[in-house]
Amino acid sequence: MLQAEPSALPAGTEAALAMRRQNLLALIGAALILALGFETVQLPLTLKAQTIPLTGVVALFVLPVVALLSGVRRFTPVFTIVTAFCVFAAVHSVVALGIDTLASGSNPVRTAAWLRQLAALAVGFAIFFVLRTTLVTFTERRIATLAVWAASPGVLLALLNVLWGLGVWPDAGKIVWTLRLLTVPRGLVVPPYFSQADRAAGFCSEPSHFAFFLAVITLPPTLSLLITARRSVWLVRAALAAQVLAFVWAFSVTGWLVAGGMLLVLALSRPTRRIALAMLGAAAVLILGLVLAFPDNYLLFQARALWSGLVKGDPSELLPSVTVIFFGTLGPFARAFSSLNLLGYGLGGTATHLAAIVPEAGQRDIIAASWTGMPTLTTSVGRVFAETGLAGFVLFVAIWVVAFRELRRLRRTPAGDATAAAMLDAASLALVGLAVGYTVKFGSFALPYMWFWLAYVDSRSSRNRRQVLQH
Repeated sequence: MLQAEPSALPAGTEAALAMRRQNLLALIGAALILALGFETVQLPLTLKAQTIPLTGVVALFVLPVVALLSGVRRFTPVFTIVTAFCVFAAVHSVVALGIDTLASGSNPVRTAAWLRQLAALAVGFAIFFVLRTTLVTFTERRIATLAVWAASPGVLLALLNVLWGLGVWPDAGKIVWTLRLLTVPRGLVVPPYFSQADRAAGFCSEPSHFAFFLAVITLPPTLSLLITARRSVWLVRAALAAQVLAFVWAFSVTGWLVAGGMLLVLALSRPTRRIALAMLGAAAVLILGLVLAFPDNYLLFQARALWSGLVKGDPSELLPSVTVIFFGTLGPFARAFSSLNLLGYGLGGTATHLAAIVPEAGQRDIIAASWTGMPTLTTSVGRVFAETGLAGFVLFVAIWVVAFRELRRLRRTPAGDATAAAMLDAASLALVGLAVGYTVKFGSFALPYMWFWLAYVDSRSSRNRRQVLQH
């Protein structure tokens, strides 16, 4: 019978090295969480990318160190399905690119689009892997607190935006513009909505992204802290009030859709139905107040245009930002049997196969909203289906199914404390918001928000399974 060789190091030295390794992993995890609010950063390289999240940059940099320190870990359900999807999407994309090259010859645009999407997927998986490894060392309260601090820079910038927009401190606009300009990636043309007095965007690329970040990353953990706080309750309340004000000042239709979807799911659950309905009522009153106080705000402008297009029954009458979402999400499914969408065109395949992927009515606006000569779909649901096919789409949906199943299993196990139970509920709520957001707006694999919550669920699952084995 084989026996492990005894370590040459004294027991005290081994314990010290293990503690240093754990402290280093905790430091890396904290850095990644605190970077979540910075969706775009400047790099010394000129990269043609709309989104370069700071969390992704840090994750790629520390990935080899974390992989070395983490050692061999068991394959948990969430890790298995996430890895399966990423590997399938990568391998499928190589095959699709090869077929395109054989059929039509080498195409620089097709290759560049493939590299962009493959890089975004690699960034996303790096974020997930690093966080799933490092979050195991954290308590729920520490994770929730770090998520609140992660939003602080963007929320403070949004408060300056409020002072600028209300005319209380006009010079605040110069500060907002300067700080946001520091985050613009090189080579990216500053859009007209980049910095506006009447719409806050924090350190995200645009107001809708900022509202989405607050709704799915910051507000759920803050509420869990508020519910379970024993001291410094006033500080948590102040943070929540500032976050809500920042969210409101984004004037984002997408943000309200995500928040509304989260509250509706809460209303379906009997224990939270009363508070969810109360919050929905408060949100309706708040929106009405915003309409009356700011009749020219962007939220009302979008709502009016959307209503006009729906009344006419003609999707082409909608605003370009709406048609991009409408056709980007539903277009690939409408063309499922008249194209190769069921098989998938590969990552980046939209750039050269847009005419086959979506109906003609939506192609013009999608092209206008994309990089010149490189059209792409902006929502995850449509993009995943069109580029990875039915098999990839099933794997993508399975990620959410497995994550929710693990959360349900974790709820049935004894919770460590009240914060642990509250954070499981926060994770469920955030995943619902992510599902809504990824359906109606967001499509980049590089965005860290989905990977953060998947890593959180996986880390809790891994720790729980380890405890079961020890007992």
